[in-house]
Amino acid sequence: MASVSRQFKSFVGGRFVGSNKTKADLESIEKKSIQVFADALFEEVVEVEVPECVKETPEDTGNLRDSIRAVGPFVNGKKISVKILAGDAATDDYALHVHEDLEAVHSVGGAKYIERPVKEAAPFMKDRVAKRIDLSKTKATK
Repeated sequence: MASVSRQFKSFVGGRFVGSNKTKADLESIEKKSIQVFADALFEEVVEVEVPECVKETPEDTGNLRDSIRAVGPFVNGKKISVKILAGDAATDDYALHVHEDLEAVHSVGGAKYIERPVKEAAPFMKDRVAKRIDLSKTKATK
């Protein structure tokens, strides 16, 4: 896996040389590759991380849990991100208060209901996204 990662980094970060057609083709491949990663990251967050955050969210009326969602992906050059948000017009202040109140005791869930699951998943995210991309390529060739 590390060699694939190094190859991709050097390809994405490299300068393309050759005919205008070759450069255009390589730049198109680069843009498509970034979008593939962005799409896979978004799917991983929606299908795995958002449900994990919901499980960790304190529940009173259920409105806060229902408000948790992923937005994105956001592509800025070669940086890709997806945000997990909680709250809406009716629950924004409440969502922030519940997330940050380390003193509150809840029968279900607790403070840092987004931060904790995301931090726990971070070391494994690259591998999980890579696996998702591999699986999507396998499905596409069948």
